[in-house]
Amino acid sequence: MNLQIWLLNPYELHFDWKGLTSRVEFLFRPVVREKQHSQHHRFKSVSCNSIFKMPKVGKNDLAVYVVPVPSFGFVAVDFGPCSDPDFMDSHMDVCGRPKVGGLTEHARGEVCSEVYAADSMVADGPTKLIVDRMEDPELRVDRRRTTNHVAILVFHEIMHNIMNERGFHTHTNVRLGRATPPEDGQASQADLNLVARHIGSKNRKRQWMGGFAAVDSRGARVRAPRPQNV
Repeated sequence: MNLQIWLLNPYELHFDWKGLTSRVEFLFRPVVREKQHSQHHRFKSVSCNSIFKMPKVGKNDLAVYVVPVPSFGFVAVDFGPCSDPDFMDSHMDVCGRPKVGGLTEHARGEVCSEVYAADSMVADGPTKLIVDRMEDPELRVDRRRTTNHVAILVFHEIMHNIMNERGFHTHTNVRLGRATPPEDGQASQADLNLVARHIGSKNRKRQWMGGFAAVDSRGARVRAPRPQNV
């Protein structure tokens, strides 16, 4: 059995998807090796794929939405409500947007994880994102995250996805599991041990696939999928 990770792209964001999927696979290969020593749910390898359309997700698969900026996210908007409002309040900026690189929420037997390619839209921002599903596909943003940084955020949110806890932030020697993970680097042995211990759990929740329908319902600012992305 392979460990399958889906990077979901319902907004049809332009990104270095080949580089990102390769980097996510690189970060999770040590998890697979660690898991091969286990008696249960061994994985032969890891595969990471990005996709514009809703995939057929297996019961052991993991999925993370890659969203342009936090204000486009699904957690506590389309999926939720948030189970930890104090955490959300403490991680909001003055405009009410999450000031973190990603969010994960568990609700009604499902789980939704998302990461952000940039922190926020800025009218005269120094860089841009191209988002094909938006009526105006060019978004000016404050800072575009690097491929390595987004891959680390994917790893971090998958930790939340499979563990449904925030306590691992304080575990000794975690690196990618810190409350604010680094922008580059690799998982520590403590990170690998935590992920390997939980990733094959029979109690894992279903991955929420409602983000694609949510984007379709967002009104005039959103246009039909581009033919080359279907």
